[in-house]
Amino acid sequence: MKNIGGLARPWLIAGFRRQKYIASNSKSSPGINWMIFPIIKVGRYENIDMEREYDSDEVFSTTCHETAHTSHMYRMNGGIIQFIQVEAKLKESWAVCIEWFLSHIEYVERGVNNYGEWNYSPANPPIYPNQFAYQYWNLGFDDEYTPLYIDIIDNHNEIGINYDPRPTGTVNDQVSGYSLAFIESELLRHIYGLSSLSKQLKAHKPVGVTDGQIDLLLSFY
Repeated sequence: MKNIGGLARPWLIAGFRRQKYIASNSKSSPGINWMIFPIIKVGRYENIDMEREYDSDEVFSTTCHETAHTSHMYRMNGGIIQFIQVEAKLKESWAVCIEWFLSHIEYVERGVNNYGEWNYSPANPPIYPNQFAYQYWNLGFDDEYTPLYIDIIDNHNEIGINYDPRPTGTVNDQVSGYSLAFIESELLRHIYGLSSLSKQLKAHKPVGVTDGQIDLLLSFY
């Protein structure tokens, strides 16, 4: 089975849930996961009127994002009941990180050595988060779909970096050393918002990371 960095895959519970993916011509969203229904919709078009279809890496990334919501739900202590109590920012930022992480693995294996890295910006760039690792994000850009978990696990500080033609980085990210697989297996089920995230990160700090650095990073979110 393919190595995905120690992350869990969604599983079937006594045959109750079987995930099904369908292509969608939706104008409104690249992907939808209704959670209580075993169907994930993945959009074909960024702009259906202009017939601008998503590239294959963008479809792959979106599929990983929506599947990550299902895996996240299974990780919560009470499943869907607990999952719906997680703040939207934390739900979406987790899925953003998972799609970025898995897309990086997939396309590096396919020969794109810096796919998804902070310096990745090809002539035909993919949708977020894979161009520049979404390091150009700021609160004015989007309040829910953020690189929060990317910043927690990466070793790149984006503040002051020029990501032309995207905005210059504004987040002061001095945090690194966390494992995404460890966060998923040990911390995620306890995280509902920034306060509980802060508590879990501080209780499991890697060597060299301080409470002050964690507070600084989270202050941008």
